[in-house]
Amino acid sequence: MKVITESELRDIYRKAPFTSFDLPSGMKLTPAASQFLSERKIKVLRDGIAESILAAEDKRFNVSAPTPAYPRLSPQPQPLAADSLQPQAVYAVHQGVQAAVPVQPVQQVQPVQPVQPVQQVQQVQPVQPVQQMQPVKPLGAEDLAPSEASRYKKDTTAQNMDTSHTDHTKPEHMTNLRGADLVPKIHPLIAFRGQLDSFEAELLELVIDVEASGFKVLAGDLSELLDYSRGIMRAEVMQEPLPPMIICGWNTDEIRERSHYPNKFYNVNHFTPQPHHGKIMAQLNRLRAKSREMELAAEHAFYNPETGQTERDDILKAVNRFSSLIYVYMLQLLGGVYKYGS
Repeated sequence: MKVITESELRDIYRKAPFTSFDLPSGMKLTPAASQFLSERKIKVLRDGIAESILAAEDKRFNVSAPTPAYPRLSPQPQPLAADSLQPQAVYAVHQGVQAAVPVQPVQQVQPVQPVQPVQQVQQVQPVQPVQQMQPVKPLGAEDLAPSEASRYKKDTTAQNMDTSHTDHTKPEHMTNLRGADLVPKIHPLIAFRGQLDSFEAELLELVIDVEASGFKVLAGDLSELLDYSRGIMRAEVMQEPLPPMIICGWNTDEIRERSHYPNKFYNVNHFTPQPHHGKIMAQLNRLRAKSREMELAAEHAFYNPETGQTERDDILKAVNRFSSLIYVYMLQLLGGVYKYGS
C-alpha cells in the first residue's frame, strides 16, 4: 500500500493551499502527514466523504458485532389440572376376585421460586499513584564553573536521543525527519539541522580553547550559548516551543542594542578583527561567520517564498541574534571586559 508523507503534502499545500484533502483509494497517510492536516484543520475525504462520517457509518452498520447475551430464567412451572389430582381407583385381580385398590392422591408440586438477579459488584477504587521522589542534588554542583558544570549535564539533545524505533531499511539517500517519516537528505530542514550541528561543534571547541587560555568568564558565556543552541535542535526535532532567548542576562532586544552601539557600552567603535587581536578574537569571528550560514539555512527551512509566510518564528529570531551576540563577545574582549585569569 502506498503512503503519502508530510513532505509531499507540504509541496502540494505550498503550490495551492487547500481546506480538504481527498485521499485516493488504496493509499494511506503517514502519522506526520495526518498531524500536518490536523494542525491546519484540513478535512480528510475518501471519495468525497469525510473520514469521520465513514467511521460513524461503519460503526452503525457493523453487523459483525456480537449481540449482548441476556440471562435466561427457568420457565415458571404450570399447576396441574384439578381433575388430574383426584384419587383414582386401581383394580387388581387376586385368585379370581377383582378388588378396587385406592390410590393415594398426588401432592401438588410447589412452584419454583424465580432466580434472584445477581447483585452488581461494587467498582474497585483505583490505586493512587506513588508520588515521584525528587532527585538528590549532587553535592557541590553549585560550586562548579559554568564550563565545568556543562560537562556533568545530561545530554538531551535531539541528535543523541534513542532512535532504535526507526526503520533501518531506508534508502541511503533518505533520512528520518521525525519518527518514520522519510525525506531526502537535501530537505531544507535536514540542511538546517546540519548547519546547527556544525555550529555547535565549532562552539564546543572554542569553549575548550578559551578556558585553556585563561579567559574563564568568556568560557562561561560561550557555554551558555552552547546550551541554548542545543535547545534549538531539540525544539525543532520534537516540535516543541523554544523558550525566549536570555543569555548573559540579556534578551534579544538588549543584545541588538549592545551590538549596534558599542561606544555606549564598551567605549570602543565598530571594528574588523586584525591579526594583532590574537587567536581567540579570530576564533570568535569565525564562529560569528558560521552563525550567518546557519541563519540562511533557517530561512530556507522555515520561509515559504510563494506565500511569504514563515514557520517557527521563535527559532528564526533566536538564530538571527546569534551573530549579534558573538559580536558583543568580541567587543567585550576588545574593550577589556574579559580579562586573562578571570
